[in-house]
Amino acid sequence: MNNMVPDAEAFDVFFSYSRKDVAFVTAVAEAMKDAGLRVWFDEWEAIPGRPWQRLIQRGIADAKATAVFIGPEGLGKWEAAELDAAVEEAINRDCPLIPVLLPGVRPNIRLPAFLARNSWVRFLHEPNEPVALRRLRFGITGERPLTEARPEEGSQHQAPQRDAEIPEAVRKLAAKLLEGNITYFLGPGIPRPASSQIARFLIGKLGISGSAEDVTLPIELAGLYYALKESDSDLEALIVELIRDQPHAIPPTYLRLGELLALLSRRPLRRGLAVPCQLIVTTNYDVMIERALLTRGVSFTRIVQHRLLRRLEVNQYKVSAEGEQLFVGENGQRERIRGDDLDDLDYLIRVTGRRGIDLAPEPGPVALEGATSLLSVDESSWSHSPCILYKYYGSQDVPNSCAISIDQHLELIRRAAWRGTIPEAITEIVSNSPLLFMGYSFLDPGFRLIRHTLLRNRLPELYPGFALSMLPLPDDADFERRIETTLWDRIKDALKTKGIRTIECHPAAFLERLAATTAEKLRGNP
Repeated sequence: MNNMVPDAEAFDVFFSYSRKDVAFVTAVAEAMKDAGLRVWFDEWEAIPGRPWQRLIQRGIADAKATAVFIGPEGLGKWEAAELDAAVEEAINRDCPLIPVLLPGVRPNIRLPAFLARNSWVRFLHEPNEPVALRRLRFGITGERPLTEARPEEGSQHQAPQRDAEIPEAVRKLAAKLLEGNITYFLGPGIPRPASSQIARFLIGKLGISGSAEDVTLPIELAGLYYALKESDSDLEALIVELIRDQPHAIPPTYLRLGELLALLSRRPLRRGLAVPCQLIVTTNYDVMIERALLTRGVSFTRIVQHRLLRRLEVNQYKVSAEGEQLFVGENGQRERIRGDDLDDLDYLIRVTGRRGIDLAPEPGPVALEGATSLLSVDESSWSHSPCILYKYYGSQDVPNSCAISIDQHLELIRRAAWRGTIPEAITEIVSNSPLLFMGYSFLDPGFRLIRHTLLRNRLPELYPGFALSMLPLPDDADFERRIETTLWDRIKDALKTKGIRTIECHPAAFLERLAATTAEKLRGNP
């Protein structure tokens, strides 16, 4: 982890529990660790010989969420004191505080007032119950869960499935990263709210009779209905407001990707070798990935595709370090990056190095001004491994840029196919690098739109593609994911014919493993 940023992100979650429940909680901690989360668990983190209360307070302050485990006998002796500290952090930093009910707890148990207001996670029998683990991870990260395998018929609760292809995929990608690049695709399954949540929210705003929870429209169609009732600008304003109201914790997948790119920025390159460009393509509107990259010390260029105008919004973020502090900017106009002040951080994301590029009105490829500098960067002023973030559906901080409804997506396809609005620099990188998809449902229109636009010139026999996902559960909140349950093998086979192999692994865990393997190879270890 980048240790230059003193923000409260050392751990994803703090576990508070009674000593009587230690065996059960240990198993849950191991499951969260296997899923790629960093758990503050006193059995692992409390250093012998140090003041115990101080360590606990520091652990709560350094975690982005707190899980309070409640067994049949209620809170433990010291757990009540930990709860007081966690409540204070929850209020001051808007951190999730998650009650976790263990087997044997009465259904009508009276929880402490602050816990009683929050939705809880309940384990019915065993610590490896997929539904409970999924809900707990969802509460901690805000990421739509994709990690549990469906329990086999006739069996009790199963542990998350392990894919035998994971080591091979990690090995291939790590070998490529020694001197080359990968294109990373980030979909709506990573941030909160998930697309299914947004769709239900829009349906609720339409005032249709009945419960919005029963509606299974995709966000693109729900967005179309809302835009017809109100307007395109009202639709975007509502979605942006919904995104801003969500918890501010950066998803672990984004943090692990930021740490991987920070590692790559320090790798040595052979003399005369062209500087490889790491490309991130996202169809998400939020600025979580920008937060992750900046707080991990990654310099990058952001390109935002515009929905209404033949225009690209471009920001260049040059990050430098002085001791333990990070700064963004250059030429005497540097600003400190503060991971603990998200309003200030979002302001820097919006204004730093910003310029607009108006595209030529006639059809044809986009001659993106400065595209050469995005690929062949001056090493004296930028990192050795430049990075581009391409926001294909727009961004919450660029007005009238977000493509949400199905009509807006169709217009995006029309412009891409007939008018060449996608920068050549982007299509060139995508066509000449391995691909790694994270957070996408394979029936998601966004995934299919990418396939038919950005990937149309790709040669899969030369550059492999991998999609990180898991077999969805039948009760998944996202309608597309529930459909995939019955078509999983066919979907995987169809993707394989397109040169994209499905790897059943959580993105955060995969990226952490990829970074560790790449670091070993950079040190000269096979």
